[in-house]
Amino acid sequence: MWILIGCSIALTIFYIILNKKKHADPSNRICAIEICELMVEHPHPTDEQILEILLKHDKTAEHARQVSSLVGEILSDAGGGMRPSVAAGRRVREVGNTIPSQTQDQEPPTNEEQR
Repeated sequence: MWILIGCSIALTIFYIILNKKKHADPSNRICAIEICELMVEHPHPTDEQILEILLKHDKTAEHARQVSSLVGEILSDAGGGMRPSVAAGRRVREVGNTIPSQTQDQEPPTNEEQR
């Protein structure tokens, strides 16, 4: 019984530490705040406007997933309601998935560059 309680407490602490580390990047928070401000000013921003903010902050598709969770969290904390906050986060994630990965943008090295 005590082992089960100890394991669940350890897993909870591990999750909290991991989640805090993921949300600790200040550039992700700044980007999320800017997207939230856009959504407050314009309730239905275009995908291009959201993508413009993500690219302005040099976010990759992976970073966009972290930003999307922060957008939902910030809007929810600001009293935006749970459903709209989740929908906004989901929309940012979908737009972020359209960002090409860096490996696709880079051209393969030429023979001279490999030497």
